[in-house]
Amino acid sequence: MGKLYRAWMDVKAVFTGGDRETVLNNCEAGEDAAQKAYQMALDDEEVMPRTKELIRRQKSALKASHDQIRSLRDAVVH
Repeated sequence: MGKLYRAWMDVKAVFTGGDRETVLNNCEAGEDAAQKAYQMALDDEEVMPRTKELIRRQKSALKASHDQIRSLRDAVVH
């Protein structure tokens, strides 16, 4: 799924001219989707506690990336 999304992003960048704001908006949307997927895994009662802890750590690291992308996007906009 990730490879398909990255390919779509590449195609989209060709048609949008790849301007920074658009690229960063798309990156942020991808990060939002990842956060949602991680949260769904955490909400799944069938996921074992050890696995949930790993998911929590990964989700936290991704959140930091998301916040950095948002800051970069906001810097481009302003």
